[in-house]
Amino acid sequence: MGIYYHPTRRDFPGADSFYILEPGHALLFQASVKAAPHGFTEEAVDWFEARGITKFTYIFVFPPKYKPQVQLPPAHEDKFKGRIFFTIHVKIITEIM
Repeated sequence: MGIYYHPTRRDFPGADSFYILEPGHALLFQASVKAAPHGFTEEAVDWFEARGITKFTYIFVFPPKYKPQVQLPPAHEDKFKGRIFFTIHVKIITEIM
């Protein structure tokens, strides 16, 4: 427990990173500055379940002008203990020094 993971795959399905909160339960972190729908895929559920993770809390951070569009696999919605949405009221910086 207490493990934070940041996938190296840029196209990792479903989350930018995650934290193992307790046995079988992960906090999933997703952030976006795009209005496009995001989601947690069947592939992601399979990946986590193969590693013993069967419960999820999904934390999504987005800028104020967008409404969150998060799609979850209908067959697995009961595994998501919560969905938390944060709006960040700051200027988006596109260039890092």
